Order: sequence, then C-alpha cells, then structure tokens
Amino acid sequence: MLGGFVFVAASFVAMFHALFNERMENESLRGQVFELTARVDKLVQENRILMIATEKAKGGSERPRTPTIAPTSEVLRLRGEVSRLQSLEREATQAQVAKMQAAQAKVPDAEAELERMTKLFDAKVVSTSEFSEAKYKLEALKAEAKGDSAEAARLRLRQAEEELARATELHKLSLISQTEFDQAAKKVESLRTGARP
Repeated sequence: MLGGFVFVAASFVAMFHALFNERMENESLRGQVFELTARVDKLVQENRILMIATEKAKGGSERPRTPTIAPTSEVLRLRGEVSRLQSLEREATQAQVAKMQAAQAKVPDAEAELERMTKLFDAKVVSTSEFSEAKYKLEALKAEAKGDSAEAARLRLRQAEEELARATELHKLSLISQTEFDQAAKKVESLRTGARP
C-alpha cells in the first residue's frame, strides 16, 4: 500500500516537472515572439521617419501628414503564431497528462499480472518470454506514468532485443519459421529507429 502511495507521489512529481519544462519552453517562445514584435514596431517607426525625410527632400511641407498605419501583415502573422503556439501547448499538456493518467491507472493491474506471472514462472508453467513480457510491460507503464516516454521506448527496445535473441536461438534450432524470425528482427529495427534521440 505504501509502495503504491510512493509511486503515485513520484508520478505527480514527474508530471509537475514535465509541465514545468513545457511552461519554460512556452515562456521562451513567447519571448521570441515579443522580440520579433518589437523589431516589427521598430521597423514601422523607421519607416515613418523615412517617409518624413522623403517628404522633406521632395520639398514638401515641414509637417507631412502621418499615414495611418494598420498592423502590418507581419505583426498579424506573429499574433496568429502566438495564438497557435499557445493552443498547441495546451493540447500537448493535456495529451501528456492524459497519457500519464492512463498509464497510472494501468500500473496496479500490471503489478498484479507480474506477481501472477512470477509465481507461474517459478512453477515452470510459463515461459521466460511470457514472464519477461509482463516485467517489461510494468516497467514501461511506470516510465509512462512518470512522463518519461524516452525511458518507456528504451524498455520496449530492450524487450524486443531480448525477444530477437531468443528467436535467433530458436531459429538456429529450426523451432520457429523464417517469417517469425524476420518479424522479431523487424520489430527491433523499427524500435531502434524510433528510440534514437
């Protein structure tokens, strides 16, 4: 019971850190947008000064009329980009929280399944492969519950590599087909390309 509480507390801490990091990234993007907006405003001011200087050079009046300048398309584009980034950030945060909560909800069942598989494995009723699958499933769920999708991907890759090693041995002994061996190799290759940072 205490272990479950500690796991839930650790999960919430990990979720808080993930949200904090996303907020920091959002603040950085906002700073960049504000910097770009400031540059555009400066360009608009410089444009006004140039227009006044041009009027004076042409021999116009000392005080030319100041044109009404609507927000430039660049300013409008940047405002739209800020809104889009804020919306994407909200969606990403909601998706991450939902994924973490879904994984947290599955952890107790996975723990019970691993306990059951451990007893069956000790009694030599289930294979090493089945036991290993239950173990990796629990570890991956715990990583996802903490918001560590990279660790979950590494665990899935490690599991696939172990399955490929077993498939290689079974294939050498002609206990599995070439198709089954190729599927195990393909799964590892697929996870390797997805697990690269």
